[in-house]
Amino acid sequence: MNGWAEGHPAWWRNLQADPRGTVVLSDGSSHAVLAHRADGEERQPLWDRWLEVNPGLDQLAAVRHTPTDVVVLTRQ
Repeated sequence: MNGWAEGHPAWWRNLQADPRGTVVLSDGSSHAVLAHRADGEERQPLWDRWLEVNPGLDQLAAVRHTPTDVVVLTRQ
């Protein structure tokens, strides 16, 4: 979310250019992933889940004009 500043974060622009990445988990394991933006019916349930974790998320997102994308990482 780029620290709630305008514009998309560099990591998201990088994944848009090349959606392949690697996730390193807290246990030290790593996994290849493929990223995509959640759109339409896929996005809302994921956003709602984030609201359960951070109830103030809608208010934070409302202060910027840049849409707050939800990114899905699929293990490869």
